[in-house]
Amino acid sequence: MEEEYLSDISFVIVAKNEEFGINKCLGSLKTMPLIDCEVICVDSGSDDSTLEVMKGFADSLLGVRIYKCSGYSNSAISRNIGIQNASKNLVFFIDGDIEVDFNFIKISHDFVKRGDCDVITGQLAEIYYDESYLREVRRVKDRFRINKQTDVYYSGGCFMANRSILTAVGLFDERMERNQDIDFTLRLSRYGHFIAIPVSMGIHHTQEYNHRPRYFIQNRFPMFFGMLIRKNIDRPRALIALMKQNRGILIGMLLYGFIFMYVIGEMLCFAGLNLLFFVIIFFIIAADIVNCLVLKKNIANQFLVHYINPLFVAAGIFFDHSRDDKVSIVEQVF
Repeated sequence: MEEEYLSDISFVIVAKNEEFGINKCLGSLKTMPLIDCEVICVDSGSDDSTLEVMKGFADSLLGVRIYKCSGYSNSAISRNIGIQNASKNLVFFIDGDIEVDFNFIKISHDFVKRGDCDVITGQLAEIYYDESYLREVRRVKDRFRINKQTDVYYSGGCFMANRSILTAVGLFDERMERNQDIDFTLRLSRYGHFIAIPVSMGIHHTQEYNHRPRYFIQNRFPMFFGMLIRKNIDRPRALIALMKQNRGILIGMLLYGFIFMYVIGEMLCFAGLNLLFFVIIFFIIAADIVNCLVLKKNIANQFLVHYINPLFVAAGIFFDHSRDDKVSIVEQVF
């Protein structure tokens, strides 16, 4: 049986401190029958051996170009380096800690080439490791719970797109240190047909990162979610879909909404309504605590996500949180 080749694809791979995952990612591409393809690797200022692992594949994986972004960097900047240097008609964006599945690329390649869609994403399995990446902690069958082919408004950072729609949309918003992938794919769905299919894109090799909620708040990252809402305020259906996947923020926003109504009720002496609002507020908090205890979640993290993040999200709706004074230095190292 004649082997099926993949052709005319630019693989854009971005990574920062992913020495374990990038080896899995590039190793999976190395096993695939690629012809007339290119692999554009962008290191976003790693301080581990990620860049060295990338260079280790330079001679064995055809069409590899490696870029290093130093100084100020984020995923938007790194992905834009990939877009600006991609030359093929299809572009497949991959996070550097994803071990890619050939079957998804083949199916997606055919979908886009036939004109069945302009952008396509899929399922993503996950393996969580301990801090040393020596022991598996747990597995998730599909992070996105995609059970059937469906039209979507957005996705994470792993998707394939026709180059023509990328040209129409432009670049990732480099002001956004978080949620830049959702922002960009929301823009893609404005211009073309975006679908998700029940086919595995691969395996995401990652860790629990229990410190993230505190780290995100310290860096005011939830403000970028607020910017995302503001930039897409004219797309209520897309925002509803987005909030369904971010129920933690939605819970907090509902709570603050009822607290606001309670305060207004106190000012206007609406005793009956205030009792109702108080019961609802109490129920939301009590249900959240019970949910934490039953599912054995970290209560401190849940508190930060549900009740502190929404305050920053609200701020991001009205104000930009960008760092225009930072300088990025890009160099091609292979």
